[in-house]
Amino acid sequence: MQTVALAQLKGGSAKSTSTVHLAIALARSGTRVLVIDLDHQGAATNLLTGRRPPSKGSLDVLMGEAGISDVATPTAWKVEVVGASESLARAELSLVHEVGREAVLKNALASAPTGRWDLCLIDTPPSLGLMTVNALVAADAVLSPVMPTYLSLL
Repeated sequence: MQTVALAQLKGGSAKSTSTVHLAIALARSGTRVLVIDLDHQGAATNLLTGRRPPSKGSLDVLMGEAGISDVATPTAWKVEVVGASESLARAELSLVHEVGREAVLKNALASAPTGRWDLCLIDTPPSLGLMTVNALVAADAVLSPVMPTYLSLL
């Protein structure tokens, strides 16, 4: 499975929107897509599910309490999502003293069943904190959406 992180330090740069629309477009073409939402605001989760995230999601994966396949939720868009909520902000504090904290997501993806998904898209928060670092370590590639405005280029 290929893994792509969508990362940008600037908020409002369309990371979540790009993640969701790319996932839906690829799913329509037959690609089996998993979206992992690592932004505690949960925009990608809400866009894909149209509701609050399920009781278990990316926080449970990062804390080692659940596997990715256990919490991946199917959506009407034929995309599976590992949802996020405000509680994901706790993961940053909980993992800060852990050895190997930057590779928790990479290890969780390595433990996921092979052949279930063709592509994993990771939506990140607008910061270079532990969630974004985990996404970058787990990713094979990075997409960085940039708004075509002067201030976005600074």
